[in-house]
Amino acid sequence: MKVFEISVLLTLLAIGNVYAQQDTYTAAVLEYSPILSGISPTDNILKNSRAYVNYMINAKRQGVEIIVFPEDGLTGWDIGIENFDHVSTEVPDPSEKISPCIRTQHGNYSKFFVDLSCGARDQRIYAVVNLIESSYTHDKKKIYYNTNVAFDRTGAVIARYRKINLYDEPDHTVGDKSQVSTFETDFGVKFGTFICFDILFKYPAVNMLSDPTVTDIAYSVAWFSELPFFHSLSVQHGFAKSHGVNLLVAGMNNPAERNGGSGIYLHDGRIAETYLSGYRSSRLIIRQVPKIRARKDLSNTCQASSDTPRYTLEDVNFFRTKESDLSLYTFKSVDLNKKELSDTVCSKGNNFCCSFNISIDKARDIRPNYAYKLTAFFGVTKVSLTKTIGLRNCGLIACLNESESSCGGRHTQPLIGVTFKSISVRGNFDTKDFHGQPATLNFDMNPSTDYMYCTKTANDEQEISLSTTRPHNSLLTFGIVGRAFNHDDSAVRVISKANVNDVSIYLVLCISIFVYLVQNE
Repeated sequence: MKVFEISVLLTLLAIGNVYAQQDTYTAAVLEYSPILSGISPTDNILKNSRAYVNYMINAKRQGVEIIVFPEDGLTGWDIGIENFDHVSTEVPDPSEKISPCIRTQHGNYSKFFVDLSCGARDQRIYAVVNLIESSYTHDKKKIYYNTNVAFDRTGAVIARYRKINLYDEPDHTVGDKSQVSTFETDFGVKFGTFICFDILFKYPAVNMLSDPTVTDIAYSVAWFSELPFFHSLSVQHGFAKSHGVNLLVAGMNNPAERNGGSGIYLHDGRIAETYLSGYRSSRLIIRQVPKIRARKDLSNTCQASSDTPRYTLEDVNFFRTKESDLSLYTFKSVDLNKKELSDTVCSKGNNFCCSFNISIDKARDIRPNYAYKLTAFFGVTKVSLTKTIGLRNCGLIACLNESESSCGGRHTQPLIGVTFKSISVRGNFDTKDFHGQPATLNFDMNPSTDYMYCTKTANDEQEISLSTTRPHNSLLTFGIVGRAFNHDDSAVRVISKANVNDVSIYLVLCISIFVYLVQNE
């Protein structure tokens, strides 16, 4: 090793020891609208990678130690398989700690990939970048992954995650389900990383956190927002709060296609900062993030958070959202003229029920521009062209009018004439293959942080409750999203007792037939 390289290594180790002793670290996430105006896909990706390096320079000047870039930020969402060879690269195995900036001849690395490695090296910054990775099968067939790569301060690849839960990406290969991608930093924080749709699934998102030393997540996303339960910022905040992790979210920006929403979310439920825009734009978010010395077990806790988050909102009325298909949900209308409401809603065909207690203050002689429904659902729903997921949801949701099909729609004006003085939502959930998290959203497209989130686990059941800690006057959603992983990739339906117990019924039938045959031998 050369004297210069030894000197650099010793300097980095010394700096790392100082960083590790600090109580916070400085993080940056980039909401980014890709440059797609070049003469070719190759031209575009080089322009975008140069922009990324400039953001690294900007971030480093402000003391940033790690920067996260969005999904599809280098290429845009729909690049086309015919262009993959021009915009992809090989990625070295992280165990080899190769810096493409130094060892350019080690593999078939594209120029943009080398440039990004050199950017991380030159700025002495950790960087998490999403890209299209090219690889080969054992029989030499070329394949492509949607991949996150983590560079350390020397530009070396220290983590490689290949997206497992593809969202209508037929030209990509599914990553290994057993894969867990984590990396440790010299400032004393261990990160996990995954991509977009992955946040809704057991593998890798929940499984990764079975390792208690993983305290922070670097999350690249090109999210397609749906209401009432799956807006980008709502999902992000709910995940961070329910798992007790710091979540660094970098989103691709294309509001006309429902893409957007970035932020830094803290493990105690606070929001350091979020960004959402109704027009194409890019924004670098830089915040101090408190280090988590030991991640807490949240299975029997109440978490309150009430702070004043830093929101940057730009013409969010122009940010497009889509209404989810709620045709299988059970609804009850909310009479906004009542001051107090206590009700229970049960999903069709089963005993999964949600309890609600609501206090309402309605202004006289004002007709509200939204109707509200209480809803419950235990079943399987379609979330992409090819994916279905199991859900157990409870919620108070806004509708354009009394029609159930209008729920999840948005008016151009916030709620008029109604204040929810208090709201409490509660449900009991089977803990087998399950994860629950809060789902809240205001008219301005930001999640509420003023609530108490409680979980209580006994035997094989978990009670989850969500209660406001201040009045709300612009709510679109206030509820609980429960993921029933064991029903993923099933037919779209409401899950009834018959569905839940069909395996048991089959076994009983087989035993009965066996007994009959023995007795009549």
